[in-house]
Amino acid sequence: MSFEIEFNSNSIEVDHIQEFMNSAQDAFIQEAKNVSEQLGVSESCGIDILYLRGRSRWTQELEDRLIELYKQGNPPNICEFE
Repeated sequence: MSFEIEFNSNSIEVDHIQEFMNSAQDAFIQEAKNVSEQLGVSESCGIDILYLRGRSRWTQELEDRLIELYKQGNPPNICEFE
């Protein structure tokens, strides 16, 4: 499934969408940094933890295993991590 939205490249809507996307990305990165600091892990691990926490398969055990894999130097492909 894909979506296609056509905008006039000079439109105010495009500016608002870009502004929203930038804000969302900045907020995500800041939250990843916060998680990284709280748990004492790398920012890459923090990003993967946030991704995992947003999935229905999240459990504390999975999160702990993810952190352990990062500490061992073997970070998994988070999209395939179970």
